[in-house]
Amino acid sequence: MKRVLVVGAGPGGSATALALRQAGLEVVLCDQARFPRDKICAGGLSPAAQRELQLLGVGERVLAEAHPLSQLRLFGPGGESWSLKQSRSVVLPRRRFDALLVDAAVRAGARLEEGVRCTGLLAHGGRTVGIRTSSGEREADAVVVATGVHAARPGAALAPDAPLPRRFLAVERRFDGPFFDPGAMEMVYARDLLPGYGWVFPESATRANVGICVDESHPERTRLHDLLDRFLATHLHGRMSGARPADQVRGQPIAWRSTVPSLGAPGVVWVGEAAGLTSAATGEGIWHALRSGREAALAITEAQGADDLARRYHRRVRRAFAGPLLGASAFSHAASTGVFPALVRLAYRPPLGFLSRFLLERI
Repeated sequence: MKRVLVVGAGPGGSATALALRQAGLEVVLCDQARFPRDKICAGGLSPAAQRELQLLGVGERVLAEAHPLSQLRLFGPGGESWSLKQSRSVVLPRRRFDALLVDAAVRAGARLEEGVRCTGLLAHGGRTVGIRTSSGEREADAVVVATGVHAARPGAALAPDAPLPRRFLAVERRFDGPFFDPGAMEMVYARDLLPGYGWVFPESATRANVGICVDESHPERTRLHDLLDRFLATHLHGRMSGARPADQVRGQPIAWRSTVPSLGAPGVVWVGEAAGLTSAATGEGIWHALRSGREAALAITEAQGADDLARRYHRRVRRAFAGPLLGASAFSHAASTGVFPALVRLAYRPPLGFLSRFLLERI
């Protein structure tokens, strides 16, 4: 029986571990944190992410605790707006969402090791045979790297041998109070944030996650707190008077790609944001993490050796993500140009309204 080491117990790592256990493989799931732990993320779960959760057998548990949304509101750089009703998205804070996935993986038989810091890959004979950790070396038949954006930095010990992804720089803060519609998520492509965006994601009837992200080349990238304050004062003008901060401003990069390079090597594959698999249009990474984790598990199960694993995984992720990544990048570019108002006008003309919702659910 194959023994697999999964490094990182976020959505990508936990999904991989869960799918591997469902296939009967031995799995060790390790993370440097101890659960439950929080994660900087708006916590939105798209319909595509929900479908992945159903395939993994945890959809009902997650949806039972998530906050449902019935509408997606998009705002363009010129003030134009686009409202999609029945968006079918939900929001669940990452502290709880990740804990549910980790618990599901452990219940399925994965061995969870917390407080383990991975310092690099262990190689022998031209292939990965395990990992190096702060407490020693661990060997395995295959390794899955699911450490999030930390693996997507220049010089990172666990970075894939692929072109570096681009990055957004994001900051967010939660607020309590009656300043938002609890049934609607808002995506704001404000002119001073482009090609980034701002968001308002309700977590409950009384609390919302509000944040912004900008490209790492943005001229005000070192003043993100000021940009967030400006976003609150402009987009949420007149709505924040009754809002109360529920936590401090927190920040983290978001790694994304518009194409799919090779994200595997003999004996090892990368999933989720560790691979740069994130939407440039919406910042969503949870669907990408869940789907790539499931594809990694299938590739490991089917592989006839270390080299075959890398080839199979590349074929799978290219088939799953080439279209969505390119579409998300194109949407982000369109939002940064005069094309966006035209897209909004077209979206209100049947049958393009249905088509626009179909496409949005896939970027």
